[in-house]
Amino acid sequence: MPDRARKKELKRLKRQEKVRQHHKAQNIPPVRRVAMSGSMLECWINSNWREQGMASLFLLGNAGAGGFVFAAFLLDIWCVGLKDAYGQTGISRLDFQDNILKRAKDTMPMVRVDPTNARKLVASAIRFSRQNGFKLPAHFDRWTAIFGDLGGISSADLSAFGKDGKLFYMGSREFLAQRLIGMTPEQFMQRPDVQWTMPLSSPDQFGEYDEDDDDFDEELDQPPPEFHQKIRETVSRGLATMQRWSQESGQDLHPRLEDGMTIFVTGLLATGASTSVEGMTEKFTSFAKAALSLPDVNEPAEVAAALKQIMAAFRQMPGELPALFAEGEELTVEQGVTSSTAADPAHPAVHLPQD
Repeated sequence: MPDRARKKELKRLKRQEKVRQHHKAQNIPPVRRVAMSGSMLECWINSNWREQGMASLFLLGNAGAGGFVFAAFLLDIWCVGLKDAYGQTGISRLDFQDNILKRAKDTMPMVRVDPTNARKLVASAIRFSRQNGFKLPAHFDRWTAIFGDLGGISSADLSAFGKDGKLFYMGSREFLAQRLIGMTPEQFMQRPDVQWTMPLSSPDQFGEYDEDDDDFDEELDQPPPEFHQKIRETVSRGLATMQRWSQESGQDLHPRLEDGMTIFVTGLLATGASTSVEGMTEKFTSFAKAALSLPDVNEPAEVAAALKQIMAAFRQMPGELPALFAEGEELTVEQGVTSSTAADPAHPAVHLPQD
């Protein structure tokens, strides 16, 4: 082949290789491009994650060409480990700040955290999940790829995980059924190293069980059917009270008001705090936090905002609280809560944002 033809062929091959490399780079998922770029991740976490037992970790990474990747991890520090992992590609910094981070800050105190510490916390959560028999969230590795290499998961530090040397579960039976490996929710809840609390959901939230098993029957303590009717009636009175408050204060009611009112009513009844504004603390906030963490609660941040509005309104009109429950005094704490630690005065408080 003449030199001129050879040179021409080499140029053609180089152009072809450049095109191939360009296409290959374009096919790399944006989350991996963030890790490969070596750019510093911006990370936020709720500052009270140790006290709450639940960490919300938000990350923003630069994927190049003006695009960013948002990744979020929900870490159940006391029991489940890595509870959820999700995110969004092609997001702008402004969208992240205004539509994600700002909403999170409205419901919990968010602070910056070092990316290395964030990575180690996620690795520890993964190890904790595996160690305690929980499936990891679907496609979680799609979002952990934002860190690049997570490091040695099998040796990750677990000193921040668990509660008083045990597991403390807050959530629903349905979640346990979906995520436990090799055991039923009932078997898990009867383990000696497990304590648990479950917000009131529905009469059949625990599924089928042996009616002859007296101990199990007493532990679950199912509320009678009339309890749920009283809940609905009290929620209706609460919504009417909020309508009056809205008219008098000139403030618009939150669109998720009914969902928030349901948690408000059941929480106050369950914790025996239905007669005073001062009772809306301690166990009530733990109950509310657990209710908001249920997997069937859509947009929990929005429901939490509605609950916050309700709490603020009743603090402004404390005389309305006893009237709200005037027709429901026969509802007792035992009927309103399903918990293995309901009578424990040391039950942790999870404080919702206050006005």
